[in-house]
Amino acid sequence: MRKFVLFSLIFTIFLVVISYLSNLFGFKQFISPVPESTYLIMDMPPEFGAWISYWGEDLANESLDRNTVLKSVSPVWYKLDEYSDLVKNDQTKEEEIRQHTQDKKILIIPSISNDLDGTRISKLLESKDKITKFIQTLGKITDTEVYAGVDLDLETIEENQKDAFSLFVDQVAKVVHQKNKALSVTVHSKTGKNDWEGSLGQDWKKLAESADEIRIMVYDYHNSATSPGSITPNNYLKDVVDYALDQIPLEKIVIALPLYGYDWGGEEVVSLIFEDIESLANQFSADIKLEPRTHSKYFKYEIDGVDHEVWFEDKETLEKKINIVRLKGINKFYFWKLGGEDRRVWEIN
Repeated sequence: MRKFVLFSLIFTIFLVVISYLSNLFGFKQFISPVPESTYLIMDMPPEFGAWISYWGEDLANESLDRNTVLKSVSPVWYKLDEYSDLVKNDQTKEEEIRQHTQDKKILIIPSISNDLDGTRISKLLESKDKITKFIQTLGKITDTEVYAGVDLDLETIEENQKDAFSLFVDQVAKVVHQKNKALSVTVHSKTGKNDWEGSLGQDWKKLAESADEIRIMVYDYHNSATSPGSITPNNYLKDVVDYALDQIPLEKIVIALPLYGYDWGGEEVVSLIFEDIESLANQFSADIKLEPRTHSKYFKYEIDGVDHEVWFEDKETLEKKINIVRLKGINKFYFWKLGGEDRRVWEIN
């Protein structure tokens, strides 16, 4: 009995000491802060996919010729035209892309865009006839055998059309799922605070009820309309991911990251693929620096009296960002866009 009392006393003292140390050092619980599922994810390679622009299919095909890690690609083969009709984009390399993906067992999930024109989606959502026509055309598209699904990349939706867009996506999902295909919806990044107005027409929680995946474009934090800076800063990435985890089921979250950079020079801002960024840095013997807070790279150069500043992501910076996301339990990533990227990105595991 005395031994039991002594043991209980020692164990109680131990718990008191642990509680004191926990409070002293700010720990709420004496447990690992990393969910168990995260350990399993970190033991698996990340799942990668990439969009293919209809104006960059030659470069995409070159990448596909080398690539062995992509699970899927989303060529931007369809769009809402100026009349808000669902039509096919003009492209010349569709058969080559199909052949590459078939040979390497890469899924094709074509994207439907609106060319960043919010009026096209507004006109669609305001017309029952246009929605009916869209759904009928979509049914024919999803009948295509080689397609594993469809990606809706409809951007800059007005906030007052948020509910209408959610209902529209639900209608689209029913058609796509009837064909036993998958639906992804691409959305602008946001954090739930002081968000860009173009992102307010997308209700992540509602969209996730219908779609199989929500692809969040965590890029263009700095862009052609801003001063120079990181396209995907680490702190912003973390905030977007935290908000996503609050709105979307974990298994449906896909984080989209950039394979490109921007060159700010005078009044002009130019988007550059990584191959051109490397060439530019070599041409001007630029001193490439890693900005530690955002964990993005940049360099400066001068030409014809004009100062230029280039910000970009490469294998090193993207690996850091990908691991930040994976530690949150998310393991699916998409990239804009395939072709001309840092080839070492596909070595990230």
